[in-house]
Amino acid sequence: MLSAELPVRVLMIDDDVDLQSVVGELLESNGFVFASAHSAKEGLAVLDRVRPDVVVLDVVMEDVFAGFRVLAWLRRNPDRELALRWRQVPVVLMSGVQSAIGMQVLQDAPRALLPIDACLEKPAEPSRVLEAIRACLARSRSALRSLHEPSLADGA
Repeated sequence: MLSAELPVRVLMIDDDVDLQSVVGELLESNGFVFASAHSAKEGLAVLDRVRPDVVVLDVVMEDVFAGFRVLAWLRRNPDRELALRWRQVPVVLMSGVQSAIGMQVLQDAPRALLPIDACLEKPAEPSRVLEAIRACLARSRSALRSLHEPSLADGA
C-alpha cells in the first residue's frame, strides 16, 4: 500500500471467532484496518460505522441463509442511497457449504444470481483470504479508473 493512500477497511462477518482472529492479525500486519462481526445481524448493524472497502462474508451463521441475506441487502437494497453506497463494495464469500454438498455451486453461479467478487472454500487459509481481498481491490480500482478516464470514442 502506498503511504499516500488511506488504509483499506475490511469487515469480516463470520461466526468463526478463531478464523477472524487469525485473518485480522494477518490483515492488520499488512496495513489493513480490520473490523469483525460475529453474525449477519451484527454485520448489518456495523456497516455504516465501519464503512468497509471490502466485506469478507460467511454464508452459514445464525442459519443457513444468513450470509445470503447480507449479500442481498448489500447488492439489492431498495433504498437508493444505500444501494449506491454498498453495491460497489467487493464481497469475498467464504463457505464450507460446497464441500458439504460436494458441488462448486458458489464459484459456478452467474454473477447476476450470486453477485460476489470472490469465493473461498472453508476452511480457508488466511493467506488465501488476503490474496482474494487484494485481487478484489485491484479489479475494483481498475473499474473505477476506467469510469473516470476519457474513452477513445470521446476523442481522447
